[in-house]
Amino acid sequence: MPSTKVLFVVPEDVHALGAILCDHGGTLEFEDQFETYDDARAFLAQSTGSVITAEFEDVDDTLDPLFAFTDELDKQQSAYLGVADAFEEQSRGLRVDGTVVYHLFDGQHERVRLTFPWSDGDPDTDERTLRAAGVPEEKIAPIAGKLMTPAPKSGAAPGPSA
Repeated sequence: MPSTKVLFVVPEDVHALGAILCDHGGTLEFEDQFETYDDARAFLAQSTGSVITAEFEDVDDTLDPLFAFTDELDKQQSAYLGVADAFEEQSRGLRVDGTVVYHLFDGQHERVRLTFPWSDGDPDTDERTLRAAGVPEEKIAPIAGKLMTPAPKSGAAPGPSA
């Protein structure tokens, strides 16, 4: 089943985001689904200002949770990058292309939405997906800088030296 992921900066007001997570069966950062709105809100409140990932798996329509979640982030002017899988429902003759949305709130006046026919693995909140969706190279670096953890440099030690 298709999924949706949103990499985002957790805003101070997490009330609506907690409800959206629960209503759409979302998870945060490898956690199980939350049983109550309060559980989701408590987890989010501990992460205010941090960049974390919300994931919605096995959803009937990947765009519903994507836009419910990012609409709320837009209201709070909290930066995000969201991706939704492409899927095909042959019984209804329905084909939905993959979608990438992002908004950094650094002079960007509105959300950018790109739709693309995804055919090479699952889209993710990474530079590979941004390039496949046609995000201009000059936009990828600011997105990566604000939301993505830098990958270790080739040949670099994986941790502190002894």
